[in-house]
Parts: sequence; C-alpha cells; structure tokens
Amino acid sequence: MQDKFKNINNKPHFLAAQLIKNQREAEFKLIKPVSLKKNSKLLKNINKGTLYWITGLAGAGKTSVGNILFKYIKKKYRNTVFLDGDILRAILGYENINYDKASRMRIAMQYARLSKLFTDQGINVIFATISMFDSVRVWNRKNINNYVEIYLKVPIDIIITRDKKHLFSNAIKNEKQNVVGIDIKIEEPKNPDIVLENSQKVSINNLSKDLINKLILDYNL
Repeated sequence: MQDKFKNINNKPHFLAAQLIKNQREAEFKLIKPVSLKKNSKLLKNINKGTLYWITGLAGAGKTSVGNILFKYIKKKYRNTVFLDGDILRAILGYENINYDKASRMRIAMQYARLSKLFTDQGINVIFATISMFDSVRVWNRKNINNYVEIYLKVPIDIIITRDKKHLFSNAIKNEKQNVVGIDIKIEEPKNPDIVLENSQKVSINNLSKDLINKLILDYNL
C-alpha cells in the first residue's frame, strides 16, 4: 500500500488538485484598499456607495447631466442607480402633494434618507433633484460617508427662457404658486463640491464631460 502512494506527488491529478487549492487560497486573501490619489476627496469608506447629489433649479439640466454621468459610472461600477426627483414623485404617489416649502422639504429629506439606504449597501446613487434646502444638504454631508454635492448654477433669467413647462412664466403672472426661485426663496448651496455653470455657452454633453473629468481628477472616479 505504501508503494502505491509513494510517488503520489508526481501524479497529474495531485498537481491539478494543488493548483485548485492555490487558486482558492488566492481568492480568499484580503483585498487591499483602493489606492487613492493624494488629492482625492472621496471614499471615506470604500465599503459604501457614493451619493452624487445634483441640485439646481427646475430647467437647470440636472436630469440630462445626471443621465450622462450615470451611463459613465454604470460602465465602471454596475452597482449604480440613477434617481430623478420628478420621476420618484410619480412612483411614490406624490404628484398630488402640495409643492409648498414644507412639503418640498419633507420630500427632499425622504430622498436623502433613501439615498443613504442605498449607499449604506454599497450602491452608488446619482440623484437629480431641486431640493434647495441647506438643512437637507447638511444632513447629507453629516450622514452619508461618500457624498459629492454638484450644483448646476443657472441665472434665473436664463432659466425663464428655458421654461418648457411654463412654471416660471405662470408664477410671474401669479397663475401658479410654490415655484422655487419665484415665490419660494432659493437656498443656494453654500459649499458645493462642484459648481457647473450652465448658461448655454457650453453644451450639456461638454458640461457633463467637464463634470466627469473633475470627478476623475479630484475623486478618483
């Protein structure tokens, strides 16, 4: 019996088993943390997702920029979702809820908490929403580890010229109430991480490319 197994180490099936064992051991080795650039501002916790909070007035281009950013990040990280404030309102049955300041703030906080639910599970979130409230942005920065605040800044006179839904023109004529920037005061972001000036001098595609380049440079995207 001893002679039978004397040269087992030389048998092909033993070598194959040894290779499989080595491969499994390699798979179970601890993965080293991502190596960040020295100027990287992000990834306080590499086990959690990142929230890209794109805020700005209605008509600023949030959804368009958010969609382009989502497609770029999704190619690199499949665990990525895109959320749009208007679409979520419809999905959650908020269409008939008032657009007054108190209702807007309550919904904005729900969006913030929903984002935390996703990021805590390692899912990246691109969120396009007006949510122009200091308290909501402060909450995001305090409670979400990996948070990037992106402000799409557009002068109000240009916003009015883009008014496809006639929100601003009707509000100016007192035919519509609760429009942020007209009868609801704007709480402009105080310390956004990135400001994009969308005053029609640059196309949405190029504006989005600028955003992606900034995220690559400063946030190791």
